[in-house]
Amino acid sequence: MGVITHGNEFGTLPAVLRLQEELLTSSVPQSFRVTLLLGNPDAALKNCRFIDEDLNRVMTFDRPADNLERRRAEELRPVLDSADLFLDIHQTQKPTESPFWTMPWEGNLGLWARALGGASAGLTRHPGGQFSQGKCCLDEYVRLRGKIGITVEVGERGEDEAQENLAYQIMRRAVDVQGRLVFGAQLLDMAEEMPQIDWHATADVVPAASAEHRLRPGIHNFAQVKKGDLLSPTGSPEIRASADGRILFPKYPAPSDPPPPELFRLGVPLSDPDALYRKA
Repeated sequence: MGVITHGNEFGTLPAVLRLQEELLTSSVPQSFRVTLLLGNPDAALKNCRFIDEDLNRVMTFDRPADNLERRRAEELRPVLDSADLFLDIHQTQKPTESPFWTMPWEGNLGLWARALGGASAGLTRHPGGQFSQGKCCLDEYVRLRGKIGITVEVGERGEDEAQENLAYQIMRRAVDVQGRLVFGAQLLDMAEEMPQIDWHATADVVPAASAEHRLRPGIHNFAQVKKGDLLSPTGSPEIRASADGRILFPKYPAPSDPPPPELFRLGVPLSDPDALYRKA
């Protein structure tokens, strides 16, 4: 289980320490190994997302490890290679109406998300679909090995007791679920113990066509929009919602920053992911 993949998302660190202490002092023997992974501690010490390059995009191992994050990726690689389940806990850069899961709809990932609980909403996409084309996240790297890799966003970055408790509960539940699987329990049964998830499909990934393309202030994660709603501020090139749905991962670059690869994603309500991604 991983935290601070992005260094400025340190609000879940206390939950890791809490779980570590519990595991170390428990008198109940573990039938499997639990690894608690600190993704980018160097960036966390500087309270920045990354030092040289986004750690959550460099798991391609397609070029020399010539910067801090690529060297860190090489250090993390054997840990991820040994993982049967990797749960990556993130915080969002902007406020969010709800904690949410994010992953492609493949295998039994949806059952895992529901079994772990903690987030009543989720954003999914086509099986095998990359989050960022030509790059690779930590959870994607684990999935490419045929194992379970999922990500949950627990809330806006920073210290927050509610997010700390939520992260702890999800990690504690992951340990419990894995332990019950070892002794013959069924993932489906454990998923049905938990509330259903309100799933959304990634319908649109909107790039920043130029530095002038901007979002109007105040748009947060899971903000609800209607088709045609104006999303850009006065004086900027027009951006409108392409469908009814929810805004995810809105970006607000500084005036001197280059345009981000994407300004936001649009998720549309999805009542039956299986019908769209498996049976269609």
